[in-house]
Amino acid sequence: MECSRESVRQYARRKREEKDKRFLAKQRFYSATYRQRNKEAVNARARERQRHPESRERSKLWLREARRKDPERFSWYERKRYRRHYDKIRQRNILRGFVVKKQCPTWADKQVINAIYAKARRMNMTVDHIVPLQGTNVCGLHVENNLQLLSAEENARKGNRFME
Repeated sequence: MECSRESVRQYARRKREEKDKRFLAKQRFYSATYRQRNKEAVNARARERQRHPESRERSKLWLREARRKDPERFSWYERKRYRRHYDKIRQRNILRGFVVKKQCPTWADKQVINAIYAKARRMNMTVDHIVPLQGTNVCGLHVENNLQLLSAEENARKGNRFME
C-alpha cells in the first residue's frame, strides 16, 4: 500500500466525514501536544498572520468557503459556543433590550418600527441604526427615521459607528 501525502489526506478526510470519534480524539490530542511543545513557533506564525492583511483576507475567504461547504460543522461550533457562554449571551441580550427600550421615546411609532423589522425578516436583511444607540461620540434613538435595512455583512462592517 502506497503511503503518500495525498492518500493520508484522503484517509483523514474520510475519517472526519465519518465522524470517527477515536480518530477525532487522536487528532485533537496530537494538535494540542504539538501546540504545547511548539508554543513559540505557533505564536510567531500567529503574529505573522496578524501583521499581513492579505493573510487575513485569505483566512476570511477560506473560512467563508469552509462554512459554505460544511455548514453542519460550523453550526455545531456555534451551538457549542452558545452553550458554553449562555449566561454571557443572555445577559448581553437582556441589556440590549433595556437599551432599546430606554432609547425609544414615547412619540415613536412602534407599528412602523415593527413593520420595518418584519420587512427585514422577509428580505433576509438586518435592521441597522443609522446613529448607533450606544455610540462612542453620539447616541441615537430607536425611531423609524433612524433605522435602515442592510445585509448582515454590511451591518457587521459598519459596526457601532456613525457614518456621516
